[in-house]
Amino acid sequence: MGIACTITLLLYGFMSGSNEDLFWSLFAFSAVIFLLPYQGMLLAFVKMRIVDGDHPRPYKIPGGLGIARACAWMCMLVLGLSIVLFMYTPGEGLQLPVVIGVIATLILGELVIRFAENHKAR
Repeated sequence: MGIACTITLLLYGFMSGSNEDLFWSLFAFSAVIFLLPYQGMLLAFVKMRIVDGDHPRPYKIPGGLGIARACAWMCMLVLGLSIVLFMYTPGEGLQLPVVIGVIATLILGELVIRFAENHKAR
């Protein structure tokens, strides 16, 4: 993790024009990376309500599956808009360092998962 963070900071340092740009790029990058897993968790929530809706749970949303879906989709909409606004600045356009960093991190994460799955199977 230390090596990955150091490389990321160095790459962002070369891409930014000033300390302020570096701060906001890193802030937006980390916010997007932090928010993305919640999209997947909300999809899993809806899927589990469909697959195993009768399972006893400590917390229940009144109204059944329809209300649970509506709540999940509203949360996904807010998260999606937040992610877009972290990657796009009105008047400036798409923040390429943030987009490149997010895509590179997702690809690297998938490669690490594949490596771990293949290593575990041996």
